[in-house]
Parts: sequence; structure tokens; C-alpha cells
Amino acid sequence: MHKKSAFIEKGLSFFVPFLGLIWFFKNKNRGINLIGFFVNLLLCGIIIFGLIQCCSLLQSHISFIGKKPICNLKEERAMHFGSFVFILCYRCTFLILGSISAFLFSYLKKMKLSWYLLSMSILCILPCFVDGVLQLTTSYVSTNIVRAISGLCAGFGIGYILYIPFKKWNLFL
Repeated sequence: MHKKSAFIEKGLSFFVPFLGLIWFFKNKNRGINLIGFFVNLLLCGIIIFGLIQCCSLLQSHISFIGKKPICNLKEERAMHFGSFVFILCYRCTFLILGSISAFLFSYLKKMKLSWYLLSMSILCILPCFVDGVLQLTTSYVSTNIVRAISGLCAGFGIGYILYIPFKKWNLFL
């Protein structure tokens, strides 16, 4: 077996459910596949536990839809349409919009991977991080425009960072 495909196989046995167990019965090199199966089983258990916890949290937040944003439950930090309050705050909304638009722009322009663009992406995330940490740890309260702009900048950075694995490992259809 080629070294690269053997490495991929062993890596997949850790993350694809029951693949380690299937390869355990098919291959001679059984140890790593069996370990991968048990690690995968543990990860699945942790994920299921987290989803159950998340669902109970979401269930309590669902009653606020239309009244408060579900991300931070602060009505003054979300867009309003009459008496209806948008489902996400300004920062989260613009972060998602920026991520999607940067990913699509990178895909459509067939951007090349470079350390310069990666470092610029990380720098784009910093204003949002600093604004959020300052707001959390001090008495500073940013405005909705600052939240929107910092969220959009962070979204652009995250969108390019999300584009990198797709380009590097040729995951596009």
C-alpha cells in the first residue's frame, strides 16, 4: 500500500464511524484500526453528549425567537423589523455573511494559497476578537456599527481560512 493512502486510511479510522472496525477485520495491521475504532466511539459519545446539552440550551432559547437574538439574548444588539427581532445579533449576522462571501469570492477567483493572505486573514479576525474581549472584561460597550464592521472583517478572515483546506486537498466538486 502506498504510504500516503495508508496514512489516510489510519487517519480515517479515527474519524469515520465504524471504519476502524471494518478495516480491523480486513487488514493485517489491526492494532491502529482497533485503536481508531475506540477513539471514534469515544468521540461519538462526547459529540452526542454535547448535542444533548446543546439541544436543552436551544430549547430554552427557542422561545425567544422574534423577541431576542438567540446568540446573546440582548435585544438592543440585533436588527429589528418592526416589533420582530432578528434571530442573530449584528456581530454574528455579519460574521456569517462575511464568511460566506469571502469563501465564495476565493472559490470563484481561484485564489492561490499564500502565507501573506493567511496572515491577513488572521489580522482581519483580531478587531472582532479585541472588541468582544474588551466588551466582556471591561465596562466598554461597543455600538452596533462597530459590531457589524468587526464581524464582517472577521467573517472575511474566517472565510479565507475555511477555503484553504478545500483548495489544498482539492475538495471541490
